[in-house]
Amino acid sequence: MFVYIFGILVFFYFFFHFYFKRRNLPPGPIPLPFFGNLLSFYFTAMDVQTQKWRKQFGDIHTVWFGDQAIITLHDAPTIMETFLKDGETFAGRPYQKWDDITRGGHNGVIFSEGTKWRENRRFALHVFRNFGLGRNLMQERVLVEVSNLITEIKDEILNGIQEISLQDAIDISVGSIINNLTFGYRYDKA
Repeated sequence: MFVYIFGILVFFYFFFHFYFKRRNLPPGPIPLPFFGNLLSFYFTAMDVQTQKWRKQFGDIHTVWFGDQAIITLHDAPTIMETFLKDGETFAGRPYQKWDDITRGGHNGVIFSEGTKWRENRRFALHVFRNFGLGRNLMQERVLVEVSNLITEIKDEILNGIQEISLQDAIDISVGSIINNLTFGYRYDKA
């Protein structure tokens, strides 16, 4: 009895894995349970294997990375039509179960999507612009610190100091740039 139940469960697992979850996707190589098509890339270079599948299955086919289906496009007009004309349909990030566990969902600028992503991106760009991104403000601050670094090193050389620690001078300069951005004043050499 146990053998029959186990056999039925194995049958349904393989039916689901080899047929049911692939039925609405473009054709592609048959994936192995747990590995998908990753073992094919282990034995053959990825570009060579992808070209073989392109000849065998056409310009649009499905490749499995583990249990994640990846639909690949190999035709320039199809790619242009898919992503330029109907790009909003294909925008987004793949759902990973561990995202919910480790981050509590899709959060942040990198991992969020949709309206949440737009809001986060807009906020991040606003903050970066306030710090001088897109303007010469950051470049001016860095140039001021570089010129101060050069004058301090020249002064030390003129004062007859034999050993000059560039690491300390560079640390102070980088710290001055960050401090100037954050608090509005720079460090002087102590």
